[in-house]
Amino acid sequence: MAEIYTTYDQVGKAEDVSDVISNIDPFDTPFQTMIGSETCKAINPSWQEDGMADPAAKAAPRVEGGDYAETARNPTRMRTNFTEIRGDAFKVSETSDAVRTHGRARETAYQLSKTGKEQKVAWEVRLLGHAPAAADAVAGTDATAGDESTTPRTAGNVFGKDASPVPADILAHRSAATTSQVAFDESAFLQGMQTTYDNGAPGRILMVSPNVSLMIKDWATLPSGRFRDSGQGKKLTMVVDFLITPFSGNEGVKVVLNRWMGMNTDGSKHTDDNGNAALLFDPSYWKIMTLRPWRTGPLAKVGDNHRHYIRGEFTLKHRNYNEGFAWVNLGAPVSG
Repeated sequence: MAEIYTTYDQVGKAEDVSDVISNIDPFDTPFQTMIGSETCKAINPSWQEDGMADPAAKAAPRVEGGDYAETARNPTRMRTNFTEIRGDAFKVSETSDAVRTHGRARETAYQLSKTGKEQKVAWEVRLLGHAPAAADAVAGTDATAGDESTTPRTAGNVFGKDASPVPADILAHRSAATTSQVAFDESAFLQGMQTTYDNGAPGRILMVSPNVSLMIKDWATLPSGRFRDSGQGKKLTMVVDFLITPFSGNEGVKVVLNRWMGMNTDGSKHTDDNGNAALLFDPSYWKIMTLRPWRTGPLAKVGDNHRHYIRGEFTLKHRNYNEGFAWVNLGAPVSG
């Protein structure tokens, strides 16, 4: 047999590396995407709430010709939260920026882009993080003033307390605190839905962790006579996107999946089903307040490298503490 020269013998073969770098980690942020935003000019921005008197106190008719009796007036309620500084920094050698690379023009620019996505996800986790396995079954991040040495300021998150003179739960209504897991069924959901309706702000969005979405998808088949009618023959619908209730009107409640709902306050994942959670809310009542928007820039040069930072300063505003309802420490979905 004649000798065959093959690629195994070749020297100097050109490499073939794709110029596309695939990001294999998710970076969607549904809560931030849905709610509004506004600027603030202080590290402890404040806003006011007010409410009407109980109708029972105003229901009595007046006597003809009688004198008016003055009634007491209630003051407005001041709400306050602290801003939280978010940020990161990195260092890239000058050689790394000089060599030719695949998938990016310069290493520094690529790392800046990736760091920005990482920070946005980290802020989403901070906004929704909770510790349902603790003694307080709905402990979130509370607003703290911090100090100028070692303790950072923190913004009270969805499950935490604000920084008002008498700190209050930013989300006033939630399932009863318990260290044991509770079921999330239609009855529990309707109880929360009625609470938001009675408070004048029916929930429009039901944001859930992945395991809770598996609980909800079974609601469509549990009662007899309830069907998934898609009219598409060969397709099986295995998800519930909207829930029509007596308290929602025909527009219903949209179910939104959020993979970050089941995270601890420090950003770590829960190791069991304690992280299962659901949040019923109206996005129009929530805002991200920005003191300093995201910004990137170089740090002082101290060696043969490029040093860069990204930072921003934000807090969370809830315009109606009686709006919304949360369930935490929900049990594992039933298989089958």
